[in-house]
Amino acid sequence: MSKTARFIILGACVLAAILAVVVTKRLDYPKERPWWAGRNPVVRIQVWEQGKEMPTVSMTLPKKTLDQMVAFGFPPTISVGEKNEVRFGNVWHDLQRLPRGRKLRFEDGEGALLIWIEPKGEPAPADSVP
Repeated sequence: MSKTARFIILGACVLAAILAVVVTKRLDYPKERPWWAGRNPVVRIQVWEQGKEMPTVSMTLPKKTLDQMVAFGFPPTISVGEKNEVRFGNVWHDLQRLPRGRKLRFEDGEGALLIWIEPKGEPAPADSVP
């Protein structure tokens, strides 16, 4: 094998290792094994307006997709109303450390935004209605 081929292979390995460290650092996984690890989790998002019996918006997003967006610096954002938005990069740390069945809740005068992680295919927790 020539020196050039060795240099290219070694360079690719170093680049892959650096990329793995950067992605792992940006995702900020919990130190202990989280309850959702290995279960193909999804991130559920619901927007509840005051006086409504059902959520105005309800989304289910694969956690792997959001992991990749956060790791590579894309700004995944949910806009609620005209001036309110939630940036996943800012709440990712708290979201990944939620105990099973708990939800992050963001409120303003017009309604509430709920975000939580659940294994794919499981029903929402019983306390869905705010």
